[in-house]
Amino acid sequence: MTYTVNIDGASRGNPGHSAIGAVIKDSKGNIVKRISRYIGIATNNQAEYTALIKALEFLSGTEKNITIYTDSQLLERQWNGAYKVKNEEIRKLFNYAKGIARGLKINIISVEREKNKEADLLANEALDSRESEGPDRRATSNERQLASDEQQATSNDGLIDEEEFDIKTQKSAGGIVYKKEGKKVKVLLISKKGGAVWALPKGRIEEGEDETETAKREIHEETGFTCEVKGKIDEVSYSFLLKEENVFYNKSVVFYLMPVMSDKQDKHDTEADEVKWFTLGDAASKVTYLSEKKILTKARKLLE
Repeated sequence: MTYTVNIDGASRGNPGHSAIGAVIKDSKGNIVKRISRYIGIATNNQAEYTALIKALEFLSGTEKNITIYTDSQLLERQWNGAYKVKNEEIRKLFNYAKGIARGLKINIISVEREKNKEADLLANEALDSRESEGPDRRATSNERQLASDEQQATSNDGLIDEEEFDIKTQKSAGGIVYKKEGKKVKVLLISKKGGAVWALPKGRIEEGEDETETAKREIHEETGFTCEVKGKIDEVSYSFLLKEENVFYNKSVVFYLMPVMSDKQDKHDTEADEVKWFTLGDAASKVTYLSEKKILTKARKLLE
């Protein structure tokens, strides 16, 4: 099998908040994978190597001929042996990438940035999305997103020191709680931080629960409303560092369409400062997190 890959890493600050982009195509030019991911605090070179690593991880497993295009001459020349890898952090990434590359026939070629536009766009889109969500994208009241320059750590895309932090996974569930009033569809949002944040209700899956059970329980606890599950909308993923626990979490949240069963509202917990109904359009404007704006957009297509 033959593949071509374009990779790029972007860092705003160098070091600063960083992201990666990659486009993988088969021998016929068909795109088989796009990668666009925020990776935390890193340098341009670390981001470039991380993009290489994620592309190689996707392609590893069987013998393949791979041509990789990058606008980093440093990466190309280090890979091909023209330059020594002197930086300790880059050396870790270089050695990890070489390990993944065993069994693959790889040719890395540096190109002008103009010829690497698609990968560059994917990296910058991931950075733009991260900045749109703001510096403190908390999923619950005790979770802090990795988004501060003082938190000099990144995701586990080869940049985090696994001896320094434990890496764990979490999964949560929530939903678009909705009701119809005539021709209008209204959805439920909750506010936190004294109204500074508006979000969709959601919470962590507990032992013994499936996703739908969690979604119904969390919505009742946070909003006081009882709902049923109509169907899955989508799943979003992100990462955050909880310094007090010394744990780096990779988290995913699955969202469902959830019609409210009655207008009766029970007493809800203190997780939400306020629970309020909005039209779909107003909710999309009001909600704080970009990922949840996208969930609302998808739900709108299903509901209207």
